[in-house]
Amino acid sequence: MLIKALRAAHALLQPSADGVPHLVDAPIAAYPRRLVRLAFLAPELQAAILDGRQPAGLTLDRLIRTPLACSWDAQMAAFAA
Repeated sequence: MLIKALRAAHALLQPSADGVPHLVDAPIAAYPRRLVRLAFLAPELQAAILDGRQPAGLTLDRLIRTPLACSWDAQMAAFAA
């Protein structure tokens, strides 16, 4: 479930000429708007999800409903436990 959601989040983005990701199409529905945030998770968290070794409390529901800090260190602190 998490891997599929992470892939879907990245599919909503595309790099621009300057390398900064931007939305392919602005999502209208609430779920895709919340889902796209997963593409901005700390690289360590994304790798853990893809490897199937994410912390037990790191669920899709929690990621979708919890405000996501901009700082990767803050994300690690919030979701690592």
